[in-house]
Amino acid sequence: MGLIPQLLAYLEMQANHIPLELFTFFGTILEEILAPIPSPFVMTITGSIAHAQGHLLAYLIVVSIIGAAGRVVGTSFLYLLADLAEDIVIGTFGSFLGVSHREVTQIGSKFDGTARDYLTLIVLRSIPVMPSSPISVVCGLVKLNFKVFAIGTAIGSVFRNLFFLYIGYTGLAATESFMAGLEGVETVVQIVFVLALAGGFYTFYRKRERGELLKDTENTPEAGEVASDAEVPPDRE
Repeated sequence: MGLIPQLLAYLEMQANHIPLELFTFFGTILEEILAPIPSPFVMTITGSIAHAQGHLLAYLIVVSIIGAAGRVVGTSFLYLLADLAEDIVIGTFGSFLGVSHREVTQIGSKFDGTARDYLTLIVLRSIPVMPSSPISVVCGLVKLNFKVFAIGTAIGSVFRNLFFLYIGYTGLAATESFMAGLEGVETVVQIVFVLALAGGFYTFYRKRERGELLKDTENTPEAGEVASDAEVPPDRE
């Protein structure tokens, strides 16, 4: 038996011996950090045990929020790790790759905390078959506003968790055909996500070659410059 199956078996055993809330919180953190752990694992197990313990359906809302808190912790670790990696890689190989730190951070700066930014991340995080770890890594690489990242992840994860909790609670997780179909859709979405990411990087380099990437920032004066260049009306006598 491989390492990951052993870990899954251990987590499933612990789920029956520790408070379900603790299992949900710490299990979700591990699930987020260790990518080989299937994304539905913790929530479907939690839903199944919640049903076996006689909890009402409304209890799923409680553990969904707890799981969302754990997901914020796990995704924040990946976010900070990617942020640090970007600093090291661009700082060391940026000139070789032809990419500057300013060009990378400009992408994240386009998400300045508007309602649209929050809604976009909430929707991405709420889709059950959307890969979570790549989203966290990309957000860290482009240095997305962390407040947007954390709040969007928390709210979106509540809806995502409820989906998997309900599957476990109703026993659908035990249906091999259903879970196999879900994993198949998730694999397709992961491929599409990677292709979209590759397309985004291609567009990034094309704009850079045409000198369009920094055009907006170069043409936009800083606040201090605006203040200094503005005409000062003469004092009235």
